[in-house]
Amino acid sequence: MIAGNKPYLLTDIIDDIATSSAGFGLFWSALAFMSKSQRVDGFVDMLKDTKFGKPPRFDKMNKLMNLVGLGLGAYSFFGVIFLSAINLFYPGTCEHEKIKYNVEKTCGFLTLFRFPIDVDKSPIKEIYWLILTSSCTMLTGSSSLIMGFIVSLNEMRIVKIQHLKDKFRETFKIADFDQRKKHFHECIAYHTHILSLNDEFNDIFGQVFLMYITFGSAIMSLVGFQCTIDTQLKTTIHFIGWFNIMLTTCYTGQRLLNESNSLIEIYSMEWYLGDLSMQKDVCFVLRRSHIIMNLSAMGFSDLSLAKFSAIMQNIYQIVTLLRQTSNAENVLKNAGN
Repeated sequence: MIAGNKPYLLTDIIDDIATSSAGFGLFWSALAFMSKSQRVDGFVDMLKDTKFGKPPRFDKMNKLMNLVGLGLGAYSFFGVIFLSAINLFYPGTCEHEKIKYNVEKTCGFLTLFRFPIDVDKSPIKEIYWLILTSSCTMLTGSSSLIMGFIVSLNEMRIVKIQHLKDKFRETFKIADFDQRKKHFHECIAYHTHILSLNDEFNDIFGQVFLMYITFGSAIMSLVGFQCTIDTQLKTTIHFIGWFNIMLTTCYTGQRLLNESNSLIEIYSMEWYLGDLSMQKDVCFVLRRSHIIMNLSAMGFSDLSLAKFSAIMQNIYQIVTLLRQTSNAENVLKNAGN
């Protein structure tokens, strides 16, 4: 399939759009993160605050999240290098398409755009390849580390919610009445602190989440359609990369929703052992427990597994529509011939 006055393969056009969109989206998310670096530092300090005690699972979860972040960064870092090396040293498919369809394009790079000068000769080609690969590697690697960092912060919030539930359960196990009441008021203050973390978190990282939803959905639709035309290793890895981003963020958002909803377990406490004022405080906490803590993409959407399922369904519908449109166009061309 050829497009434009000068011959272009449809797969090349889709590949360029998807790659350029990915680069712009990742740069946007990195810029949004860096622009609020001071608030990020302040939020980290709030998470580290042990005023209400240190959650017993805090250090263990922190180590696990460090491994997850390194894994995401390594996947992006080595994935880009691997794809770049494959394109440079094994450009067989690209060279075959140039001959078969008589198209003009430069092989060996992540994006198949036209250069202002002839870069097919050595060492110019290797220099351009090194520049593009280094830029893409730094951008994707840093963006993956940012995503891993955001996910780890959210998991630390979840650990705090779990710690709060444990403290609530301990309240009516305290024999001394004054100590019990003091402990319960600390739990209320702890709950208020956690709710304030949710608003601050979404305000800081809302733009990043919005990028994941908008650009991720569009890119996965284009790359998915490209896979139906010509399945290649680079398109598969590209799709898997964005799939992991969407799934990871939506999964951690679902975990936050589940823990937030589980605060209603305060009903299971022996609240009836307290005096009238404590029972009123319990009713106050129950009302506040209905305030849902979530990952919000600047108010446009909440990240959860239900949202991930809806996104994947929309992607499937878009890919199907593009595939049917492409088939119909081929039928009309063949009928005209």
